[in-house]
Amino acid sequence: MKKNKYALVLVLSIFVISLVVGFIYGINNPYDISEYVKNIDKNMLLFNHLLVVMLFFFSTISLIGILINGFYIGFEGVSVGFVVSAFFRTYGIKGIIYSLINLVLNKGLFIIILFYLFIVGIKYVKKCLSNIVGLSTDYLIVLIKPMVKKYLLIVIFSVVYDLLNYFLLYKLVKYFTFIL
Repeated sequence: MKKNKYALVLVLSIFVISLVVGFIYGINNPYDISEYVKNIDKNMLLFNHLLVVMLFFFSTISLIGILINGFYIGFEGVSVGFVVSAFFRTYGIKGIIYSLINLVLNKGLFIIILFYLFIVGIKYVKKCLSNIVGLSTDYLIVLIKPMVKKYLLIVIFSVVYDLLNYFLLYKLVKYFTFIL
């Protein structure tokens, strides 16, 4: 865990900084969120989440792509901050409560998955760089095989989560609109 501590601190700081930036941007942007609440609909979360997981996989294999993963986590932080601030501007404290419920149900677990994939990617990049420098003599297949297993497990988990989200969690989110 100590080896992953720095990667966890890095990913959390990227997320928190982008969360604050998104919140400030949302406060300064006059976007009306009330129309969004009326039209909460099931979208293509399964396809989008699988696409993001594949993006993380291929960008991690390219070594330099770990930066893309960091930028995507930053983008997620900005979008979460923007949603919270837009609900706050429109509905006040009740909007913050509703947006946090909505985000925890719809995005919470996926953001945790992205954090995990970022940490796995950093570990992979470190191992590959130590191979390139000559500190280690592991074969590339030895490095990629455990990562592929982790990504396949994440894909299965993401599919189950998105199906649960599609059939159950959207109904819960619509139920909580009474808060507003």
